[in-house]
Amino acid sequence: MKEFLEVCLKDGLEHYNKLLKSEPKQRQIKELCEFAFLLEDIQQSAALKSEDNVLLSRFIKNIASRVYVVDKIFYFHSLYKLPQEFYNADSIKVGRATYKVNIDINIMRLQMREGMVHGSSEDEYFFTRGDTGLVRAMNNLLDHCDEIELLVPAFYTVLNYLQAMIEYLQTEPKLYKDEADNLAIKCLSIVKRFVGKQGMTTHIENNFQLNSFLISTIYKCEEYYEEELNFVNKEIGDLSDLKSVTKKIWAYFSLVSINFQEFKDNFPIDFKEEFIDKYIEFKPIEKTILLRNCVALLSSKGGVDLTGLSIPVCEEFEINEWFTMNNYFNGYGEHISVELTKGDKEKVLNYNDNELRNAVAQTIINIDKSVIDRENAKPHGVYEISDMELPIKKGKFESTHYLCMPFKSGREIKNKVTEDVSYQIYRPFANFGSKAVVVFVSPCEGTEPFYNAIKRAIANLNWTIYTLMGDDLIKLLKYNSVI
Repeated sequence: MKEFLEVCLKDGLEHYNKLLKSEPKQRQIKELCEFAFLLEDIQQSAALKSEDNVLLSRFIKNIASRVYVVDKIFYFHSLYKLPQEFYNADSIKVGRATYKVNIDINIMRLQMREGMVHGSSEDEYFFTRGDTGLVRAMNNLLDHCDEIELLVPAFYTVLNYLQAMIEYLQTEPKLYKDEADNLAIKCLSIVKRFVGKQGMTTHIENNFQLNSFLISTIYKCEEYYEEELNFVNKEIGDLSDLKSVTKKIWAYFSLVSINFQEFKDNFPIDFKEEFIDKYIEFKPIEKTILLRNCVALLSSKGGVDLTGLSIPVCEEFEINEWFTMNNYFNGYGEHISVELTKGDKEKVLNYNDNELRNAVAQTIINIDKSVIDRENAKPHGVYEISDMELPIKKGKFESTHYLCMPFKSGREIKNKVTEDVSYQIYRPFANFGSKAVVVFVSPCEGTEPFYNAIKRAIANLNWTIYTLMGDDLIKLLKYNSVI
């Protein structure tokens, strides 16, 4: 299965890398979002080379940026239009309307998961129009409609939107926490109405794919709210009764969060007997969901080694040769002649992270001091790109780049900096691409593999990376009378 995943993933990366360079159509946007979710699974579960991990992050960010086309989203007009599309609608109208809404929901789910919800007008409209559009449309439909063929696509849509709200509530930061919480509760109420609708219970029980999506979504809600929701029958039935191979793929995907042991027991069998041989016939999204199932299974068995996988570079990087250390660090170059004592070295090696950042901040020039102070004092967490990210420009009218500085104090490293920390150095390129300039700071020297890893990244990927380490750093601090 590992070899199958590696081959198929390589094909998928090449296919979607080409697609990113074109103007994706609606169907392709849906495919891109699902593929990005697969890549997120890979990042969480697989072993990758540090530079490939960053390239994968950059690939995901490029997908997220590419599908978030403001003109096409148009303040999430698809949500706004739902009430009128549902009013006296036929199945074709409802199908078209919910298809577009579900694509827009997945676009926003990707933004949420990638920490790209920053408070724009479009971001805000996703929540406000979810309330005035989607919630209103669903309640109106339930008030006046009993036709299963109209209710089912609407039910899928409200489950997808509820899923988006729960995922958002589990991410940081939460600009719209109150709105998401309120909408999740409203959507749960709507789901309860759907389940209680005449004829829906029987249809849900006979529709394995819909039933498993419903139950998995309810389980996610229960996990978040730490409360059991008893209005749903959580019996999923016998998976072997499902004759459609493609529907079975989706059902297995939901089964991962419903009953993982049953997933582990049955998925490998169907994978060998059904899925491998028919893989070439599957639609792109079905292929992606199958690969997500493979990742889920492999990760339960100790993960999957993809260090041999080659991640395509989805953009051309250019080394920012205009950047020079002496333009941003006072006395850089002249500091070489400074003589150090044993006490100088011991003092800096004993700095903690805050003390080291504060010391280096005093050497930085040609950047607004208030910006330096803010970056120096900012709280540090798992979502930070680097310890300090300072805006810089090649010229007065040039676009903004970012001087990103990861720090490793002597207290943290103890000995020499190893190749293990290279991801921390590479991470800014996942977020800023060619706009990143990285200066890694540590009072410790690096190992030979550490320096070789940086050389490879510069030579092969054109990443702009500098180091300020060991005696070089301590001399600069002494030159600036910081120690």
